[in-house]
Amino acid sequence: MFPHHSRLTKYFFAAFVLLVLAYAYYEAQNMLYGPQIALEQEGAITVYEELIEIRGTVKNVVEITLSGRPIFIDDTGLFTEKILLAEGLNRFIFEARDKFNHTQKEVLEVVYIPPEGEAGSSATDLPTQTDEEEHTGPEIDTIEIGAETVDEEA
Repeated sequence: MFPHHSRLTKYFFAAFVLLVLAYAYYEAQNMLYGPQIALEQEGAITVYEELIEIRGTVKNVVEITLSGRPIFIDDTGLFTEKILLAEGLNRFIFEARDKFNHTQKEVLEVVYIPPEGEAGSSATDLPTQTDEEEHTGPEIDTIEIGAETVDEEA
């Protein structure tokens, strides 16, 4: 039993309990909220360059992967990844894991539209060599041996 039951003692006790609860909440935030991923680009974006740079920040993360490939984060939780895009829709899945094995996923969809003239080069777009043009490759001599023909470089 307390020797003196004053209101001041009850207020100090209530303040102490609130302080302990606030500290417990502060320490439990990592477990309560789990890993967090924040990308600079959100949702689906359209780009006209083949090479893009994706940046973002993470909190409460032990490991983060980009479509199954581990990516590196600095001490402050920042990451930067350069990615070469394929023509059309590119889908990237960021998956983060914390020390309690909770996971968080973020999906980034990037549509790459190549500039005019670069899209879908085919065999018909390639230059062809005519008889009048000079051959610039190595010289090849043809030597007949018996019934076989053998090409050798000069």
